[in-house]
Amino acid sequence: MEAMVRIPLSRRYVPDVWMWLHNKKGNFSVRSGYHIARMIAKEEYGLMESLNRGGKGEGDESVLHVMWYGLRNSIVYGGCIQDPTRLVQHAKDFLQEYRDAQTQLSVQTSSGSMHHQVRWVPPSGSVYKLNVDATVFKGMKASGVGAVVRNENGEVMVAMAGKGSQVQDSEEAEALACRRAVEFALEAGFREIILEGDNCNVMKSILGPKSDRDRYVYDDINSMGREFRVFYVLCVKRGANSVAHSLEKFARHIDGEIVWLEENPPPVADALYLDNCNIMNE
Repeated sequence: MEAMVRIPLSRRYVPDVWMWLHNKKGNFSVRSGYHIARMIAKEEYGLMESLNRGGKGEGDESVLHVMWYGLRNSIVYGGCIQDPTRLVQHAKDFLQEYRDAQTQLSVQTSSGSMHHQVRWVPPSGSVYKLNVDATVFKGMKASGVGAVVRNENGEVMVAMAGKGSQVQDSEEAEALACRRAVEFALEAGFREIILEGDNCNVMKSILGPKSDRDRYVYDDINSMGREFRVFYVLCVKRGANSVAHSLEKFARHIDGEIVWLEENPPPVADALYLDNCNIMNE
């Protein structure tokens, strides 16, 4: 039950889809299905040594292969043989269900590109920069998120540190943090932002949502991104994300969220000072 509660859900109304539990991406593959079938057969029939050790790759033939074994086992262990036409129909039904599960939602992606800035660079004109970072607090069953919005002078417009629930890994923490940061910027009234983070896998997934267990999180980010007049997504080095990094570390010591409006958060004084020095030296 605890694992089910931790599954990230969409903030929007979206239709249910099939997700394969047994790999990280949530997509069924014949290879992963074969290993699960071996495990189940070992538990129920003890016939694993008789199974072919192949099964790699994907193909419609493997659907029939699995169903043939199911029919064969039912006969060996006292069941009655079924009409072969029923087996074919069941195979077609399962195959169609599999194909439907692989169909992905078509989501419009945001404009942006991948950069690798070593130092924080202020935005230009009326655009603001939203930096975000996240961490997993091992041993605490919690995660931390930090987000900060700054203007072209490097001044903090709004910042936030928050402690979240337990997540499966750091990538999920980063994805959830990006969603919270974008939502936070919208709530604060900003409509022209550049979103920066130092986890390139997550930032690339925002630009082109991939099919995995967190896809609804990325879809939520893209949906909110369309509410901005300007919405760019960049990946930067940790040195260009130090203020958000300091905020997510500070989240360990709080419950819930703390928000700062047009003031420098005390936990990030050193990181802000270094960024401002870099700005003046350019």
